[in-house]
Amino acid sequence: MKILIVDDEVSIREWMTYIIERMDFNFEKILSASNGEAAVEIYDREAPEIIFVDMLMPKMGGMELIEYIRRRDTAAEVVILTSHSEFEFVRKALQYGVRDYVLKPEINREKVGELLKNICRRIDTRKKLMDEDLSFSSMKKTAFVREILCAQQPPDITRELLDDYTVAIWDQPLFAIAFKSYKKTEKFDIVLPGDPCVEHVVGFVYNQNINLLLCNIRRQASILEQMYNLNEYTGKIAKSNHFDIGVSRIHPGISGIQNAVNEAVFILKMTFYGEKCTYEDYQVYRDNSAQVHQTLNKYRDKLKNSKARLTPVFDLFQEMLDELCALRSDDIMTLKEGIIGILYTMADTAVKTEADDRCFQRVKRDIMETAQFAQLRKLVLEYLPGCTVGHSDGKPGYSRNIGAAVSYISDNVSDELSLKRVAQHVHLNPDYFSRLFKKETGQNFVNFVEFVKMERAAKLLRETDMKVYEVAQELGYSNVSYFSALFKKQYGVNPFSYKMDIS
Repeated sequence: MKILIVDDEVSIREWMTYIIERMDFNFEKILSASNGEAAVEIYDREAPEIIFVDMLMPKMGGMELIEYIRRRDTAAEVVILTSHSEFEFVRKALQYGVRDYVLKPEINREKVGELLKNICRRIDTRKKLMDEDLSFSSMKKTAFVREILCAQQPPDITRELLDDYTVAIWDQPLFAIAFKSYKKTEKFDIVLPGDPCVEHVVGFVYNQNINLLLCNIRRQASILEQMYNLNEYTGKIAKSNHFDIGVSRIHPGISGIQNAVNEAVFILKMTFYGEKCTYEDYQVYRDNSAQVHQTLNKYRDKLKNSKARLTPVFDLFQEMLDELCALRSDDIMTLKEGIIGILYTMADTAVKTEADDRCFQRVKRDIMETAQFAQLRKLVLEYLPGCTVGHSDGKPGYSRNIGAAVSYISDNVSDELSLKRVAQHVHLNPDYFSRLFKKETGQNFVNFVEFVKMERAAKLLRETDMKVYEVAQELGYSNVSYFSALFKKQYGVNPFSYKMDIS
C-alpha cells in the first residue's frame, strides 16, 4: 500500500513522513509532492491508495487535485490537510466523498495513527467484499434475497437450502443488519469491526438502496449476554460509519432468517421519521401502504377544491404531512411519489417558464433523495409559495383586484404593509377589500402578510449570509423573539435551527 503527501510546506511533508515511517503499517512507499501538478504525475505513475491533500497550493489547488483523483478512482482514500480557516474547503470536499481531514496544528503520531488505522480498516473491508462471504453482488445471493427473504409466505429455510445459495450462516443464534444509501451514486462502503462474538458475516443486496448483513452470534451463557454483545458490535459499526442502520433481534436459528431481515429493514426505514423504532412497532406499522394511498387520495381531492388559494393549500399540505408522518409507513417510496404527484398537479397550472420547470424538477429530485421526513416536509412547504404567490395574477380563484393585491404584497414584503395601504393600491374601500380578501384567499389580511413575510425570511436565510436578527429587521420585525415565534409556527423550527440545517 502506498501513501502520497501533497503540501507546499516542506516542514509538513517531512513531519508527516517522519511519523508515518515510525508506525507499524509497513507501507510500500511514502511519497510526497509540493503542488498539485507534481502530485498528478506521481499519482498517475504510482497509484497510491491514500492521499493527504493540502487545499491551498500553487499551480494546482487541492480541490482540483481531488477532482482529478475522483475521475480516476472513486475508492481512493483522500485526507484533507487544513487549518482552522479553511473549513469551507472541507465542506466542499465532502461532495467528492472525502471522509477525513487533519488540522495542521494538531498533526501528531496519535492522531495520524488513529486516522490511518481507520482508513486501512476500510480498505481491508473493501478487499473482503471480493470474498464469497461479503460479496454483495453475488448472483446466487441476489436470488436468495428475491426468492426467500422477500417471499410473501415464510419459507422453510434449511441447511441444504442455504448451501444451495452459498449462504454460510450456521444454525445458531443470528441477527440481521440493514444499511441504507439514500443517493444512488453513493458507493456502498462499510467498516466492520473485529469482534470475537460475531462470526459468519454474509452480505446481500436487498434492493437498489439497501444492503444487508446476516451474522451469527456465538452462544453465550444467557440471552442478556448475547444482547449486550449485539449492542456492542452494532455500536462500533454506527461509530465507524456514516449512515443509518437497522438491527433485528437475536433469533435462535436459521428458521428465523426471514423475520430477522424483515425486522432490520423495517427498523432501518423507520429512521426516516426521526424516531427510534421498537420491535413492537413492526407489528403496528408494517404493511400499511393502503392507508398511505387513502390519505394521498383524500388530500388530492381536497386540494382540487381549494381553488389554488395559498393559505388553504398550505394548511391542507400541513394536515396531509402530519397524517402521513403519523402513519409511519415503511413504504416510503409510495409516500414520496404520491406527494410529488400532488405537487405536479399543482405545478401543471403554475409552471409557465423553463425556470419554473427546472425548479419543480429540482424539488422532485431532492424529495426522492431525502433521508428524513423533516427534510421532505421542509422542501414541500418551501416549494408551495412558488406555486401560488409567484403566479398570483393568473391563478384561478383570484379576482383581478385580489390577484394584484397578492402580487403587491409579495413585491413589497419588506415594507410595512397595512390593509389600508394595499386597499388603496388596488382602489378598493378598506372594509370591502378586507371581506373580499378573506373570501378569496381563505385567510385574513394580517395572517396572509405574515405568511408571505415568513416565506421571504426562509428565502433570505437559505440564500444569503444574513443573520437572523438582520432578516427580522429587513422584514420589519424589531422583536427577534416575536419573529422567531412566527417563523417556527410556519416552518416547524426556529430560524436559528433552520439556518444551521442549511449550512
